[in-house]
Amino acid sequence: MLLQRRGIEPRAGYWTFPGGFMEIDETLEECAARETMEEIGLKISISGLVGLYARPLPDGPGILSVVLRGTVSGGEPRLGREALEIRWFSNEDIPWHDLAYETTEMALRDWTGR
Repeated sequence: MLLQRRGIEPRAGYWTFPGGFMEIDETLEECAARETMEEIGLKISISGLVGLYARPLPDGPGILSVVLRGTVSGGEPRLGREALEIRWFSNEDIPWHDLAYETTEMALRDWTGR
């Protein structure tokens, strides 16, 4: 599992997936590939859906995370402006207490079968 430690607010310093806002003219897969390249320099191939995860926020409209499964197909890992660190985690090493969002935790629990 590849996670990035956020370098910007909200939740700077906490771990999550590479991701961001979808452009109006792109598919989910294109968005995931673009955001991953922008944030950590890796080209990915999407292989499926992990799930959809939503939670309200106390001071805003909430968050909807679409989490896709993929494999690295090229590029070199590098830190973009939104990442302090990128790291591969085994299921046993996931930083459960330092995750950026509840939706990240929900997706990781589905991924790991917890």
